[in-house]
Amino acid sequence: MQNGYSINRLGCAKSVDNGDWEKVKHSLPIEKQVVFWKPLMECASKLDSTCTSQIKQVILTVCPIMAVEVEKSIAGLKDGAPGPDRVNPSTLMRVSNGDHVVHMSFWLLCECTTSPFCDGITTLVPKSSDAKDPGDYRPITVALIIARLFHRVLAMRLEVDIPVSPCQKAFRRGDGLADNVYILRSVIRPVHAIANPYM
Repeated sequence: MQNGYSINRLGCAKSVDNGDWEKVKHSLPIEKQVVFWKPLMECASKLDSTCTSQIKQVILTVCPIMAVEVEKSIAGLKDGAPGPDRVNPSTLMRVSNGDHVVHMSFWLLCECTTSPFCDGITTLVPKSSDAKDPGDYRPITVALIIARLFHRVLAMRLEVDIPVSPCQKAFRRGDGLADNVYILRSVIRPVHAIANPYM
């Protein structure tokens, strides 16, 4: 609980409130985790050739970060768990937007971020209560808060410069899942009614 409190106070409080803290957490030996996750984490990403030309066009037309972009991105940050450097959103907000603009614009100009951007805290979250194998866990990585801010700025730009299909709902602003659930239910309900006419 002390470790949980230092990482995420709100999550820790909820855990105490609903009684989860008393349950024994499953853990996997580190050797078993390494054998499973190391090959997956170290293999090269697959090249997505579908939008390479669009990405090149955006990179060629990239411009310095604007203060208004930083303001919008900071406003949308949730007060979640801090990254490896222990900096949280409230601490980040004490830094002037001008300083953020200078650093982020410099990263864009150099086409390179600082090496700590590669650091993160990964937690293996069990997918079910009887998780026993590494594949039964979902890795969730918490990056530096400044990295999350920079990614939000870039995501806002890419959403405008490289519009994705309206069918894609993940990693976009808004509650797209509600639309997908409604569509899925409207497709399943008539079929279910035909298959079970007396229900």
